[in-house]
Amino acid sequence: MNHFGASFKAVFTHGLTGDLTAVNLADFGTWGGDLLGVLGDLARDGVSDGNSYAAAAQAIANRQDNATKFSLSDWIADTTAMTIGQEARSDSTVPLSQRLAAMYASPTTAVAGYASFFARRFGSSTATASSATWSLFDFTHGDVTTTAVRIAFWAKNYYDIDILTVSENKKHAVGQAFADAVARFARGA
Repeated sequence: MNHFGASFKAVFTHGLTGDLTAVNLADFGTWGGDLLGVLGDLARDGVSDGNSYAAAAQAIANRQDNATKFSLSDWIADTTAMTIGQEARSDSTVPLSQRLAAMYASPTTAVAGYASFFARRFGSSTATASSATWSLFDFTHGDVTTTAVRIAFWAKNYYDIDILTVSENKKHAVGQAFADAVARFARGA
């Protein structure tokens, strides 16, 4: 629940950027920080570029909470916070408990929530989702505050790895694994 609370606050406070391929603190506070952790772990662990997609796909929404920085519980918290956070920004009169109960009333409504995340954040486009990950991984994109937070996160967790030395192929593989996961969850697969 702590992860959801922090993610919800990021979305409620910052909202989305006007450009769905750009990132801001709402993204970093939800899926972005976790995905940057996946990239960092793959780089730290020496996973080859050729194996990076498979390793990232296994790490993203992994059912074992301690096996990855982007577990299934993180995925649920991140996507729920983005979806409900955007709704709450539009209408803050509906209690959070009511929004959560409606989103998870059934497997069908849960999938609809993941589809809403995909639509609201990435325009239901895996290409847009993949492009947004490039904005996340390239520390020259985004507003000053988001860039500072990304740099601080990387320095704290991966101080011995220069982000500029992480290959473009590895970044693309991680980004594509994320985009594919978003689409898969939106389809209920």
